Amino acid sequence: MAPGGIVYDGEARIVTFDGGPIRFTVPDWGQYTGNRPQQCRSCRALVLFIRATRSGKSSPIDPDGKSHFATCPDAPHWRARHRAVARRAVTPAPAEPSAAEPSSRLSGGS
Repeated sequence: MAPGGIVYDGEARIVTFDGGPIRFTVPDWGQYTGNRPQQCRSCRALVLFIRATRSGKSSPIDPDGKSHFATCPDAPHWRARHRAVARRAVTPAPAEPSAAEPSSRLSGGS
């Protein structure tokens, strides 16, 4: 067994951690980079980050090899379009001057 309890079978595309209780299938579109599983920051599921062969970006996968972006119940909250809409909905409108405040245009000026 490799240091840290990680075994990667490149032919079968299976990564096994700590003697077998944790096992991930690496999909054809990605490559295993030697890292350990982590918890998703939203749903707390166990995910493994792999490198997408086309873009070179890291992508989380579930143990069955599916993209965690597709299976996470909180995925919409992480999408940039959703965050922008949520920000606009929360941003307060500019304050209107109240009737109690004197207006400099009405005072006539000196």
